[in-house]
Amino acid sequence: MSEIQFFQTKMGRQFFEVTMPELVRQIHRLNDLVALAVEMSEEKPSCKKGGDCGHQAEDH
Repeated sequence: MSEIQFFQTKMGRQFFEVTMPELVRQIHRLNDLVALAVEMSEEKPSCKKGGDCGHQAEDH
């Protein structure tokens, strides 16, 4: 019995040659953006609203 594997079909080929590489690129991009957001949040001064930290009220 000659069963055709998914990767041998047109849809399977599209999935492995286009969809998967794009998915990996987007996951890397998401990871970079999350890392940037974490970095930015760590750089932000940690002061509470109304506290005496020297920042303007608009900064809170």
